[in-house]
Amino acid sequence: MAHVSPPRMNETMRKLRSRIYGTIRAIRSNTETGYVMCIVRKYPDVNWKRLWTNFLKARISDAQRSMWYMEIYDLSPTNDRLAAINLTDTNRCSTCEAFHTTQHRLTQCGESKLIWDWTRARIAAITQTNSLYVPETWTLQPDFLLSPQRHKAIMWMLAHLVKYHMQGQCRISLLDYTNFMRRARWKADSRPTRHTAVGNYLSILDPPSSRTTHTPQARHTLG
Repeated sequence: MAHVSPPRMNETMRKLRSRIYGTIRAIRSNTETGYVMCIVRKYPDVNWKRLWTNFLKARISDAQRSMWYMEIYDLSPTNDRLAAINLTDTNRCSTCEAFHTTQHRLTQCGESKLIWDWTRARIAAITQTNSLYVPETWTLQPDFLLSPQRHKAIMWMLAHLVKYHMQGQCRISLLDYTNFMRRARWKADSRPTRHTAVGNYLSILDPPSSRTTHTPQARHTLG
């Protein structure tokens, strides 16, 4: 039987969680190998191994990780999910009558679409590509692979996008979101390891008048 001993003397919470996760992984590895999670069966074309590697390496707080985990696993009480278990009469969005899924709530409905377009344009500037090549599915299936600093910066942005939408009593508006992201970026800048992790890529969140960056990968103004 699996057992996790109580916290040890001078053991940090990070090490305790690491021991707990290690025990869970050991249990999982000894279960039936043929078991496939529901979310994996639902989206078989997603590179789930890479997705979880990206997820675990993202430079975000444990609270943000938990929020994003819920969205990736489709655990939020959307009408589409509630209708499937007979807890609501409709699977449609009350705002636009489209199917009320997690993806719809994050990137497609009303002001959320404007927020996603704003975010996608900045991700495209980081990757030096057209915003049309930044799929909205990255918000729930971040299985992409880029150079380390770009990669961490984009994962940070996606995690904060999810956090913003999951905040209780939050007014969903583009202005509030841009202010939220810039405050979060300023807080991230106070960490001594920030520059090593993501370089200057998060300066894409600054107002246009102060958005000139000079990174080894990109020496241009991100506008």
